[in-house]
Amino acid sequence: MFFAGDFLGVWRDAFSPVLHQHVQTALGQTYTVRLVDGSTVTLDSDTSLDVEVSWRQRNVSLTRGQALFHVAKEAERPFVVTAAGNAVTATGTAFDIRIDENRFMVLLTEGHLHVQTPATDSEPAEQTDLNAGHQLISWVGGERRVSRLDAPSQARVLSWTTGTLSFVHTPLAQVADELNRYSAKKVAIAPELAATPIDGVFRTGDVDGFVRLLEKGRLARVQKDTNLTITLGPRKISHSEEHR
Repeated sequence: MFFAGDFLGVWRDAFSPVLHQHVQTALGQTYTVRLVDGSTVTLDSDTSLDVEVSWRQRNVSLTRGQALFHVAKEAERPFVVTAAGNAVTATGTAFDIRIDENRFMVLLTEGHLHVQTPATDSEPAEQTDLNAGHQLISWVGGERRVSRLDAPSQARVLSWTTGTLSFVHTPLAQVADELNRYSAKKVAIAPELAATPIDGVFRTGDVDGFVRLLEKGRLARVQKDTNLTITLGPRKISHSEEHR
């Protein structure tokens, strides 16, 4: 038996327009855009996404980078973001998604989320329900972790939205990797310094300023400086310092 409601759904699917948007940022650029459904998304450096919105669904494909979503509340029309094989479903909430070479991360700051992670060689596909303040990290090898982040930790994850990067007791090599996401000129850390923990707040893209701070704080010295790379190594100890 065919009902009028079924006919209406078929008619809408056939004749209602599907609205498309493509948004991307350049290296070092961040950008906030309003989507056609009223949601907003802030894109981080070198980020690309595609949006398809119809009367029935709202689909976003994040192909690279990081983005912070503020989803317009529509209980009957879920908002689904696919990224690195994962599917994140919301109806009205705020969350941050990031894709790295070997991991996927989502931090929920408001509302609720359903995250469908794909099957791997060692783990089956899995759905995880997240509440506000929780972060899910899924690695390519199959390991998954859900943890609750306090307010300062959440602020550090989202610090990129203010044009800064914030770190607490973070290995120097990891800090350099984060800064390199915003700059054509990269910082290379010598193995002897890679694990050295540092605290600080740095401006995105300000590689030269970062290097000056390390030199001023006597944490490192420039071993080599080219147009593309600054290599940092251990600071040389003077004779006077050796005999203190």
